[in-house]
Amino acid sequence: MKTARVIFFYRISVILFLIVIIRVVKIQYFDPGSKNRAAMNMVRTTVVQPSRGRILDRNGKVIIDNQYAYNLYVVPMYLLRSPSSVNFLSELLNMPPDSLISVITSPKIHGDRFFRLMRDIDFRTFSSIAEKNKELRGVHVRTEWTRKFVVETAPHIIGYLGEAREPEEIGGHISYGDLIGKDGIEFVYDSLLRGEPGYTKKVRDVRGNIVSDYKRDEWKEPVIGKDIYLTIDLSLQTFIEKLLDGRSATAVVQNVSTGEILAMVSKPDFPLELFSRRLSVAEWKRWSEDPLKPLYNKSIMGLYPPGSVIKMATVMAAYGQNLKNPDDTVHCPGGMQIGNRFIRCWNHSGHGVVNMTQAIMKSCDTYFYDIALSVDVDKWKRTMESFGFGRRTGIDLRFERAGLVPGYDYYRRRISGGLTGRYANLMIGQGELLTTPLQISNFTSVIASGGKKFDPYLLYAYGNGDDLTYNKISPRDSLEFDPVILNLIKESMYHVVNTPGGTAFRAKSDIVTIAGKTGTAENAHGEDHAWFNAYAPYDKPEIAVTVFEEHGLAGSLAALKAREIIEFWYLNIRDK
Repeated sequence: MKTARVIFFYRISVILFLIVIIRVVKIQYFDPGSKNRAAMNMVRTTVVQPSRGRILDRNGKVIIDNQYAYNLYVVPMYLLRSPSSVNFLSELLNMPPDSLISVITSPKIHGDRFFRLMRDIDFRTFSSIAEKNKELRGVHVRTEWTRKFVVETAPHIIGYLGEAREPEEIGGHISYGDLIGKDGIEFVYDSLLRGEPGYTKKVRDVRGNIVSDYKRDEWKEPVIGKDIYLTIDLSLQTFIEKLLDGRSATAVVQNVSTGEILAMVSKPDFPLELFSRRLSVAEWKRWSEDPLKPLYNKSIMGLYPPGSVIKMATVMAAYGQNLKNPDDTVHCPGGMQIGNRFIRCWNHSGHGVVNMTQAIMKSCDTYFYDIALSVDVDKWKRTMESFGFGRRTGIDLRFERAGLVPGYDYYRRRISGGLTGRYANLMIGQGELLTTPLQISNFTSVIASGGKKFDPYLLYAYGNGDDLTYNKISPRDSLEFDPVILNLIKESMYHVVNTPGGTAFRAKSDIVTIAGKTGTAENAHGEDHAWFNAYAPYDKPEIAVTVFEEHGLAGSLAALKAREIIEFWYLNIRDK
């Protein structure tokens, strides 16, 4: 009896043992899913992000560099198996457990891979995690590269980084949560700046801790990103930023022979490091809803009536349509009767008899109202478009706006009745005509260069060390000007600044001869906007400068700022 029971239990034990052996063999050799999961539990591939390329000015002065920072990573699969680890992180990061779990269980996140939960953690957070390191599961701190803002300047040009979240941002070397350029140069040249990631393989235990390296011969070293050299001159950029500080304004300085942007300032602006961390809802609302629009690059996004700074284009259109010759005169009694309205000149006392040169020099509106009586507005529109108005300039920045140049069809779709009054407004840069400050700068550059039209640009060179590739841009177009009208316009712009009676005579420089044009744009929502566009030196143009100030009252005041910019360039930068 006893022997029979022993034999029975022996046979049961053998059967169970064989079942276990068969199951182990099946899992190990015949179940690829289990085999893969086992391998994944043992070997982890870790992506090593490269150092991002630096951003420098044209002279090699570093604006944006890199430095090490502590980044907090989690492996969701391990973290979720440890409620104590979840609660610890929740309390440490002041994040409700449900919110934390929601973040790390997103369908876009791989549960068995490292996910960066927080960038650039402070020392308190780092030390708290280090103290509990042996007790935590799926929680890791890595030392990685982050941006170092060497010079606090040009945020609208530089842009910022953010985490890849949208489907169109992910692919190739970019995974969900990776840092990518979101705006500015960081966005436009992200593929150059970001380099190529490398990877390592390591054996980890069930807690996610490293046990040993794995197949070092298969590891890949990251390739550092390429440095970007901007066309801007850092000293000029920072000078203008200080000059316009406290104002709602913008200024653009452009090389008329190449199209390079030497400086582009939009005020107010924002600190470069603003987007290097997650903003709270309250912070984002404060910045995004500020009525002065500090996040908004007025140079390329601001649409404003240009006022009188486009009168040179109107003169060219009138000359091209045989409406005006240089010696033709108009009497200005302080305005002109058009239909049942007397439309005033800005000088209510009148300018008397003016020819083409005097009309530009004194900015006589009545002269341009007279053009409106006979102008073919669609031909005027084509002249404006030939200078680049109504179209994006093509600068290497995001969110540039095209502006608006209305023609006959535009008005007929919207209003009935006579259009001469509308045209009168257009001829002096008012009404529905909208431009960006960069378009005005490019327009001025075309005049100064005698017709060369460039796509303005900010990329000067890229590469590492002495291995640089320089960005050479050819003119997009070359406008053919009648020398008579071109020389007259240049001389008129000279008189604006250098002859008594010129609207910018107060801005005359004793250091360098400036040619320019003032503009005052009416503003239905407050005080008038102020414009001034100029080039220098007059006899051999090298730079074009545009200054625009919201609620700046008069272009003659903007001209004083432009003179300071031009004199600084002439004394400190020109011959460098």
